[in-house]
Amino acid sequence: MSKRNIVVCVLTCMMLLLFISPMSAAGQEEETSSVTTVTMWVYDEMAAGDELALVKAQQEFMELNPDIDVRIENTPHRGLMEKIITSSMSGVAADVIHVATTWPVELAAMGILEPVDGYLKQSGKIDEINTSAFKSSSYEGNIYAVPWMSDATALIYNKTMFEEAGLPLPSLEKPYNWDSFLKVAKALTKDLDGDGRIDQYGFGIRSGRGASYGWFPFLIANGGQIISDDGKKIVVNSPEGQEAFKWFAELFTVHKVVPPGAVGYDRWDDVRNAFLGKRIAMYIAGDWELDPLRSAEPDFEFAVAPHPMQKRRAVSMGGSSLVISAGSRVKDAAYKWIDFLTDRERMWVVFDYGRFSSRVDAADSEFVNDPLLKVFLREFPYGINHASVIGDHSRTELGIAFEEVFVNNRDPLAALDDAAVRMQAQLDEVRR
Repeated sequence: MSKRNIVVCVLTCMMLLLFISPMSAAGQEEETSSVTTVTMWVYDEMAAGDELALVKAQQEFMELNPDIDVRIENTPHRGLMEKIITSSMSGVAADVIHVATTWPVELAAMGILEPVDGYLKQSGKIDEINTSAFKSSSYEGNIYAVPWMSDATALIYNKTMFEEAGLPLPSLEKPYNWDSFLKVAKALTKDLDGDGRIDQYGFGIRSGRGASYGWFPFLIANGGQIISDDGKKIVVNSPEGQEAFKWFAELFTVHKVVPPGAVGYDRWDDVRNAFLGKRIAMYIAGDWELDPLRSAEPDFEFAVAPHPMQKRRAVSMGGSSLVISAGSRVKDAAYKWIDFLTDRERMWVVFDYGRFSSRVDAADSEFVNDPLLKVFLREFPYGINHASVIGDHSRTELGIAFEEVFVNNRDPLAALDDAAVRMQAQLDEVRR
């Protein structure tokens, strides 16, 4: 379906619902009610218990604003994009939705998000959030999301394995390039018990879409990009893209520094468990990994180093944002809740989940006293966000390409070329 058709369909459904429904199912109250209800969807079970930070902030907000009742629903991250689209078309989307930072552009193109430029300027919030975080929130001159949490990827490694192998620890000042990274990954890939089978691998990656996410900074570091600067052409299979795709794929197929079981590493849990089980020595992820790694209390020491580089430094810049449904009837109250959550006094909410705030003053706050978190923070200037009107589709198609290489032993350049053709067809459809 083209972008125009999606927008027409969504807006038509919204207009019909205004006539056939006396009250939106998105938690709206009748105009005569003295209390305005704001509904919110969050993922990662952020409101799963009264002891959690978001629930405490919710209670504080309602005490300060007795005329607003905030109702939070935990929603699984997987499938949330589809849920937002279908619920918006049927008029049952929540007023405020917690989304990945790469989603607002696509959702805005469908016409199902409310622009928040006016709110941001009126409240002064536009000057309080990192400018780079807004890049993934903007579409055709408007801002459609308020960045809440930001993260950058870095190299997580088993420090004990490095020491036992007699390898120098990764430098905080001079990142690995591809050659030095591969050399270290090979040195950490070992048959530990002499039975002829590898027990420990140097590097771990996710499969499918996860592989495409992990590969993205390697593409950028090699001088490549997914879409041309004018937004009209897929250039992911440029010579720079081909070189990056082939190199990343050959970590698995040729150099075999990635375990065969990585084809089944669908979630971050899978890679983390391989790391905790000493199956892999290194993997690339964001600061969200620190809390679960520490909670597991591993019998080894781990640390964080800069992301490997090539022609330039690049890391995946991600996180999550807060958006307002275009169909919401309580947009002012919805933004008031968002403004509250993203102010300086509520930074503790984000840090309480082991995440990093998108605010410009977060780095100087009293919450940044974790030396490992500071390594991730140092990667922020090199962050690149891969949000686009076909961002989700791109991750899927590139994930398919990696699976074809990993599982079916397909030539990586042929797989990449075919993915580029499919991505171009989708881009052409969306731009109509």
